[in-house]
Amino acid sequence: MTTNNARPNLWRRIPLWQKIIAGLLLGILAGALMGKDASLFKPLGDIFINGIKMLIVPLVFSTLVVGITGMRDPQKMGRVGARTIALYLITTAFAIAIGLVAATLFQPGVGADASMSAPQQAGEAPSLIDILVGLVPNNPLQAMIEGNILQIIIFAIGLGISLMLIGDKGEPVVRVFESFAEAMYKLTAIVMAFAPIGVFGLIANVSGQYGLDVLLPLAKVIGVVYLACVVHVLVVYSGLIALLGRLNPSRYLRGIVDALVVAFSSASSSSAPCRSRFAARRRTLASPKASPASCCRWVPPSTWTAPPSIRGWRHCSSPSWWVWICR
Repeated sequence: MTTNNARPNLWRRIPLWQKIIAGLLLGILAGALMGKDASLFKPLGDIFINGIKMLIVPLVFSTLVVGITGMRDPQKMGRVGARTIALYLITTAFAIAIGLVAATLFQPGVGADASMSAPQQAGEAPSLIDILVGLVPNNPLQAMIEGNILQIIIFAIGLGISLMLIGDKGEPVVRVFESFAEAMYKLTAIVMAFAPIGVFGLIANVSGQYGLDVLLPLAKVIGVVYLACVVHVLVVYSGLIALLGRLNPSRYLRGIVDALVVAFSSASSSSAPCRSRFAARRRTLASPKASPASCCRWVPPSTWTAPPSIRGWRHCSSPSWWVWICR
């Protein structure tokens, strides 16, 4: 009786990123031993990736609507939006610079066979006008079906602003979206619990299909890519957290490790929004520039003013734009 109760408790005590790494290593081992027969594990990975994709649209839509309605102040929303765009542009510029420097120093493609069976024709880049026109959906439901995230974001922002402007009349709808968002967080937790098994299936199929002889020559390319990613996280993100937010970077890094491992092992950024929201609900930070007494409503990820890996930021009435994170 005691043994049966101890097993699930021990499994739950193991951090998710450690489970995923174990699944990754076991997948490589299974692929190396079984060869192409390891493709029988592929459905496990497909189920996991489909589950992640299933979460993206409703999770992004519901959190955006709830976040915007929680602002209660269009001017504050504009200020937060401007800072968010500025942070995005700054971190993107740093990412480009780090990637160029790493590629120049290490020359990761030298010696790797990246030849293609047929020449590839680059598509024509759309004009700025076409991009702007394409942001507005002519059918929001169709945008959700097709998974057009940009159009979904625009529609969610418009709906959230409309609910905020109509005041008390929109409260019933806001409460529905708040409940729906909470349900999506719980569903995300359920899907993420399947991550180690899904990663095992993905890696076992890849290593069994291509073999280590094909994958090992690409080790330098993979290593340089992830070295650049590590530098970006440790230097840029942690630096912004420490300098601008006056927060402890180590707690931030502990909060995002699960999201990074899931994205790394599944070779897909689709899992990032889902995993970020799930991990963030378990992490808290504190800003010395704000006090808990001045905290207002919850403000979900759409209005964060720092790297979006921690949910629970609350906007405070303090003149400073820094925030307090509460449990």
